[in-house]
Amino acid sequence: ALAEVANSLQRLGAELEAREWKACLLSDLERFSKPALQIAPELLDMDPAVVGTLAPSAPLLSWLRTMPQDNDFRAGIEMALGKTENECPPELWVESTDGKPGRPNEAVLSMLSSVRSFLHVYLYRQAEEITSVETLVSLLSQLPPSTAQIVEHITQCNALHLPLVELVDAAGDSYVTQLLALMREERKATWHVQSIGEDESRRLWLESCVRRGKSKTEAMQRRSVDDLLDFQSMILLGKGTDSSSQSELVDRFIEHFAWARQINETLFALGAAGNFDFQLYGKTLPLSLPCEQMKREAEALQQLLAQWHRDVQALREACFFLNFYTMKQLGQLHDALVDPAQKTRVFSMILLCANPEAGHDPVFVQQFETTMRATWDAELRNKASGGVKLTPAETMACLSMCIETVLPEFVELRLRQLDLGPAAGHPFNVDLEQGVHLFCSPEVHDLMLSAYAMAGRLPEAYNV
Repeated sequence: ALAEVANSLQRLGAELEAREWKACLLSDLERFSKPALQIAPELLDMDPAVVGTLAPSAPLLSWLRTMPQDNDFRAGIEMALGKTENECPPELWVESTDGKPGRPNEAVLSMLSSVRSFLHVYLYRQAEEITSVETLVSLLSQLPPSTAQIVEHITQCNALHLPLVELVDAAGDSYVTQLLALMREERKATWHVQSIGEDESRRLWLESCVRRGKSKTEAMQRRSVDDLLDFQSMILLGKGTDSSSQSELVDRFIEHFAWARQINETLFALGAAGNFDFQLYGKTLPLSLPCEQMKREAEALQQLLAQWHRDVQALREACFFLNFYTMKQLGQLHDALVDPAQKTRVFSMILLCANPEAGHDPVFVQQFETTMRATWDAELRNKASGGVKLTPAETMACLSMCIETVLPEFVELRLRQLDLGPAAGHPFNVDLEQGVHLFCSPEVHDLMLSAYAMAGRLPEAYNV
């Protein structure tokens, strides 16, 4: 029907251009009347700019039709105005200026209210579809007088349709809408895992590209783990009302988030376990990656961590002096050997753990450092000839060999002189055969009984 009206307008226009109206006779009236009868007179009173925005703004108008109750719409606007930056789409967030805190864009929300009010009769008609020109004309003729400003508001709100759907939570599903927006390709959402501190919220975050303001300036928006956990909870609360496609998207995000956290924890564990390749690390994982690929990435890192634990345990069992040190201390020793500019204090700390008496002697420590560096360089020449980079396990083996080779030269056997006088004067004392007598006790104070034990017997309970 609309196509017929458009054709009639074209024919009428063509007839008027072909003839000069003042020169026309009554006999020519039929040429004009046929197309003119197809055109409702009310159309002449309508603003063509308003009519022209209706079809292009169909996404916005269809969404507004889902909020017929004024109270629900007002509640959605009020909730939108109170949302934080993480809850607000970046396209609708106004940065803090002149001492005012950042906030959702009240101007756009006001435009939306104006558009809804202006098109109220058209939006909330009884029939979903308009099947005749007469119905359309009747609806449009009931609209208030239009202005150029209302046409601009309709156009701007339609351009911000998706962010507005995300912000105005009249139906209670804005978090799912936020997720849909986050998954769009142009947002370039990416997981970032960095070796920054021990707090998970500092080591893992989700970053996405946003465009702010009228200039569409591109910026990066970051969501921490705490924000994402809250976001995930709100998504799950509203999941029951989603469509099957949205439910699949929610499940995919939750699984993706779980694998990202697993990767983050495993990378941190590798660093804490002393793996030399993960003392400093940075990893990016696009949100668009399939969950299966995220799973393979997480499982590969877990296998790497398990293998590293096995390698270190085997070296500790084979090298006695390696057990004097934590992995953190061994990492510091490795860094000092790799970087000649490192201060001697690291070597002093290493020596103190095995020989407290000599660890504070600067001359002795200097000799120990020189010997360790020479042994390390020799081991590297043997293992990494031709510029081949050693694996973390091979590096750990070289470090273990250096410690096991050098430390015995700088560690003396320490013997304590025991005073056996009290035990020798005991009336029930017996002679002991020469040899080694070993007594194991879970309590530290029982070590005081060693003198009695070496004399051949333990004291009576009343003597303890």
